[in-house]
Amino acid sequence: MNGVAETRPSSERWASPKPIAVLVPWIALLAICGPYVAWSLASVPGMRIPLNLLFFLPQWMFPFFGAVRRSPYESTAVFSSAAQYWLSAGLWTSVAIAYARFARGCRLSRLVWLSPVVIVCVTLLVNAVLGLGGAGVELDGP
Repeated sequence: MNGVAETRPSSERWASPKPIAVLVPWIALLAICGPYVAWSLASVPGMRIPLNLLFFLPQWMFPFFGAVRRSPYESTAVFSSAAQYWLSAGLWTSVAIAYARFARGCRLSRLVWLSPVVIVCVTLLVNAVLGLGGAGVELDGP
């Protein structure tokens, strides 16, 4: 109030590493372990739809690898091989940075349940945007 600008430490102004430390393991857990959990629960009756979602979760989380434009007799890839990797890395890196910026003041208990919610929302949003652009994700499974 006396004319001196209040400065905050840089850790308060920018991103905190704590949200990233929670988000990245959740991404890895869902993308890597989702299909294995689905495979191990395949014999449980009544679990068909949740298991299909878990099994194909990595393909939904990284949709650039399976993004195709469909025509009556063929499907054409939307992105080149190199672009698929760069787009996936760019997407989740930007999500992690934005999440760290906006969730920097949250407690760890809140971050643990908020991280999978953010992952699911981003996954749905990216797939919806691809769909609006005329592309769809071609799921590849057994």
